[in-house]
Amino acid sequence: MQLSSQVLLVLFSFMLSFIISGLLAQFPRFLPDVPNERSAHKSVVSRGGGIAIILPFLTCIALLVAFSPLQLGVPVVTLIIGSTIIWIVGLVDDAISQPALPRLVIQVVLALLVVTGGLPALWSAGDLFVLQGWPARLVQVFWILLCINFFNFMDGLDGLAGFQALILTAAAGILLLMDYETLLAQPPRGDLHPAIFFKMMSTVLFSLSAAILGFLVWNLAPARIFMGDNGSYLLGFVTGYVSLLFPFADVYPDSDSKFIFNWNAHPPAAAGWISFLILFFPILLDAGLTLFKRLLGGHNIFQAHRNHFFQLLHRSGRSPMEILFFLACINGVLLLPLWTSVIRVESRITLGLLIFFLTLASSLYFILGRSLEMALSSKVLPFVPRRTRSLH
Repeated sequence: MQLSSQVLLVLFSFMLSFIISGLLAQFPRFLPDVPNERSAHKSVVSRGGGIAIILPFLTCIALLVAFSPLQLGVPVVTLIIGSTIIWIVGLVDDAISQPALPRLVIQVVLALLVVTGGLPALWSAGDLFVLQGWPARLVQVFWILLCINFFNFMDGLDGLAGFQALILTAAAGILLLMDYETLLAQPPRGDLHPAIFFKMMSTVLFSLSAAILGFLVWNLAPARIFMGDNGSYLLGFVTGYVSLLFPFADVYPDSDSKFIFNWNAHPPAAAGWISFLILFFPILLDAGLTLFKRLLGGHNIFQAHRNHFFQLLHRSGRSPMEILFFLACINGVLLLPLWTSVIRVESRITLGLLIFFLTLASSLYFILGRSLEMALSSKVLPFVPRRTRSLH
């Protein structure tokens, strides 16, 4: 597929999502989200926005398969089937709210089927740590469940989840393109050259980014449509599954060891699990620390609450756009370790910088979040305009 055709495909994805989102915004009673005491919105809004994301996404994959070398191999088929199933699960939950435990059981079964049918039993973190067999399967299932649920946790403020997904999918698409030139020198594997697969999957991710952007136009504050569980489950699954696809997991195909540690690993590919971890980290950070604090406090982790960092910022008087700008700055800082992968720095240096930045970000998040909780409980909000101090 030529560059012009790929650009047209991305534009088509944006326009289709934009039109569907606009139509859904006219029918707020379709999968209605009725405001409650935890809501940031004041009127009924449809939470069917996931429809505007999955339709362009699957359409673009179909067009790529029809007009490009991207074949319906096992990974692509698994992506299509898994995305459709998890979207339907989210759609049912939007229509008929289900208890947390049945939802989790369904997600575990789906994740098991997906990793067993679509992924090799191998997980690699920058080639420094490599797991094979059932330990790799456990990590793969846990990672997909984490991505689905943590993404769902973050869908609580106008534009927030869509904004994070836009950055993640666009950056991942760029990383795949950067690996394309390197992989051209490698021999083909099977019927499809790895470089072609990377390039085509980058187009898939760019098309998904365009669909998210088309939806986001209607989702920014004041939101006229929400993505709902059907949208957040879909985005969490796609990003989680795709992150386990790259690079091709055949680093140590002949080893019988379940665990391999390679301190002298070569520089990793730009598009690897560690890179996706960095891109996903703002979501993991907020949701993970909130979950950890609630566990320490003896709270029910399945019960709805207003203690996420972005919720604390909003309750303290920050507008949704101010919060998005703040998170954009955090994303920019967290992207710095990613450049070590891009310029092919040794894996151990990448890992060291990653640990440093993530530890620093986690500490700052925890301290700022705790400070906001104490300020809200005492009703003394520093650096907040007087007119917004009664919002909580």
